[in-house]
Amino acid sequence: MCSAASKGDLAQVTKLVTGGVSVNSADYDGRSALHLASAEGHDQIVKFLVAHKADVNRLDRWGGDPLKDAVRSGHRKVQEVLLAAGAGQGGTVDAVKEQLELDSYGARPLALKARAENWAVARSEIKMGGVLGEGQQGYVMRGDWRGMPVVCKVIKNTDSAADDLDFQNEISVLSHLRHPNLVLFLGACVDGEPKIIISEYLSGGSLEDCYEQKNKEKGKSFRPPTQQIHMWSIELARALNFLHMCVPCILHRDLKPGNLLLTQEGHLKVSDFGLSKIIDKSTKGEYVMTGVTGTLRYMAPEVMRSEVYNEKVDIYSYGMVLWYMCTGERPLLGANQKTFLNAALHREHLRPDLRPIKFKPMADLMEDCWAGDPNDRPGASEIVTRLSSMQLPSNPKQKASGQVGRDKCVVC
Repeated sequence: MCSAASKGDLAQVTKLVTGGVSVNSADYDGRSALHLASAEGHDQIVKFLVAHKADVNRLDRWGGDPLKDAVRSGHRKVQEVLLAAGAGQGGTVDAVKEQLELDSYGARPLALKARAENWAVARSEIKMGGVLGEGQQGYVMRGDWRGMPVVCKVIKNTDSAADDLDFQNEISVLSHLRHPNLVLFLGACVDGEPKIIISEYLSGGSLEDCYEQKNKEKGKSFRPPTQQIHMWSIELARALNFLHMCVPCILHRDLKPGNLLLTQEGHLKVSDFGLSKIIDKSTKGEYVMTGVTGTLRYMAPEVMRSEVYNEKVDIYSYGMVLWYMCTGERPLLGANQKTFLNAALHREHLRPDLRPIKFKPMADLMEDCWAGDPNDRPGASEIVTRLSSMQLPSNPKQKASGQVGRDKCVVC
């Protein structure tokens, strides 16, 4: 365990822990796997060990804790992970304060960051409305903040280090992103519980909501005009291109119709960055996952196989979402979890039927996006270029917008 943690072998660490090896295994000097991973700057292993209840304040025979190792080696990201998990009780407080140049160590790092970047929101300013939905992380509710309609994501208080890290990850991504096709982050309540993420309210609902409503109205699968699909597809591609071109690169990792929201005018924006992943230089543009993350129906097979992956996992999901846009049906509707996992494990080409897609350039794009080999998938920038150059059918009835209804998406 200690050797694997020191080398940065996350796959081996995962295998050992799931096989029953103690997460607090230590060497003859009392240095645990967490000590060694912290000293080497392996932040993904540190996150994994913390999520599995490793002792963040364990002392080695010299009286040093994992946080002290991270400070000594200058691994800032590891320091932040350990602090968020409650480290700093082993005599390292002064060193960490100096290293991170904090004005007040008594406040949690995220709260300090919120105040410094001016996105901290007082709970007294928010008026909660009705529940819009519920997920594993918490509730999504309508709200009012400073006279403006907003969406409030209320995070469940699970006292879990892993959940706390997920929240910090989502905040760290959202607070720095500005793009017309990304849902706008407005602020967050990070002092006390429950934590709340505040974002702009989009009256059009999700793409999934739009299709389900149309399916009920028509009594059959909703198939928008090609022009409408083209508009949504290029807006989604632009959002991905922006994320993937960020330095460091940002992966969404959970693209699906339910996470794509529509404005009143029918334009598309990407939401829900709870499972997103920032790839830094130390990972060389690739990431080894610690478990199945995201929604299987839209998930790239290399993710299901727990292989090393990069931003091309979002491109695979993009292809599946594009098929949904064109057909109004969930891809591979009859398949269950076992079917998806077995197909991925045995490298079977389990993909939706392209015959319903009558516009060939769009069908060709889908097929390229869900290629089995990630290297064969186009990048987001190439997708934008291909979509921009497509010659769309010249049907005057096929338009991408219409008259704006009050508080209702023009498409839905």
